[in-house]
Amino acid sequence: MKRLPKPVNLEIKIDEWQAAQGNIEAVRVGLSWRKARTDPTLEPLLAALPPTSGFVPIKLSDGRTEMAPRAWKGLRFGKGPPIYESARKHFEAWASDDYFERARDSTMVTMIRRLVPNFDDYSREAQIDFIDRTQNKIEKVRESVEDLVNHLTYAAPDKGKAVPPIKEPGLKVRAAVFSALMGTRRAGELLGIPHSDKTRYENQAVRKMTEVGRRLLCDYYGAVQFATKIERMQGYHEWWTWLNSKAPKKQMYVLLAKARRTSAELEKRRAEEDGFDEKLGEWVHVVERRLEANEAYERSADPATKENARLMGNQLVSRQIEIEGTDTRFKEALDAIESPPSLA
Repeated sequence: MKRLPKPVNLEIKIDEWQAAQGNIEAVRVGLSWRKARTDPTLEPLLAALPPTSGFVPIKLSDGRTEMAPRAWKGLRFGKGPPIYESARKHFEAWASDDYFERARDSTMVTMIRRLVPNFDDYSREAQIDFIDRTQNKIEKVRESVEDLVNHLTYAAPDKGKAVPPIKEPGLKVRAAVFSALMGTRRAGELLGIPHSDKTRYENQAVRKMTEVGRRLLCDYYGAVQFATKIERMQGYHEWWTWLNSKAPKKQMYVLLAKARRTSAELEKRRAEEDGFDEKLGEWVHVVERRLEANEAYERSADPATKENARLMGNQLVSRQIEIEGTDTRFKEALDAIESPPSLA
């Protein structure tokens, strides 16, 4: 086997719970070949740039502009569209906080408020627009500094192009992780790598990428620890598959039991005794109708039909929020989605 070039620095971060749901952003790779990034001249340039707020503008269907977590663009509930798209129509149903205020508390916006006179006096929408434009400029500066770092990391007097010894290491590591987790065919679908050979179930292009990706993962974690991580993620993936096979009410009892460290059967019995089961039944019915209204809105080209679907969706989301406000168990169950279950 060809010897793999050794980077000066390799860092791999895997959010196992999100990766198990097929979120490719859950796997991140940092790799460097020379110490340009820690050079005493370049390092302060990178460190001086404030991190972005972690939030992005979202244009809602009612015309408002709000801030939403950047992560929403890569997250989805079940098999539906990304949360970022669903939230355009029913923002309040997805938002668990005032993300605009959270963005304003970030280091970047603190800098804006320090430098831009009377920034707080501008409208909410104007502030959001300025925050986004500032984030974009910071990212362009960061990209420019990164380009300089890449030049000094990969190029040489006899090598004009700044080409790394291993091309697209992040993609190769993701290919290895998701192939081990779900198989090369599904990994290819997630990573946008076409499955060209229809005579084989396996995605050959992805399979070739996994060879380098797996070696990087084993170099970083060790073969035994990487195998343990994959085994744990497979357990999470199986849990999600199992949960999605249940009826919606059953899903909520499973999530509530997960949050309370009890059992779905116990939570259901308690709910039947105190009336929560009836509320949950109505909530499920409202959510299902809201999703149908969303689908009708997206599918129809007729303006009147779209408007009716939009109005219906708004009514249903209001009712959903109203029901959720009657019992803390709704929030407990929905919050439980954010963390992995115990597989012991």
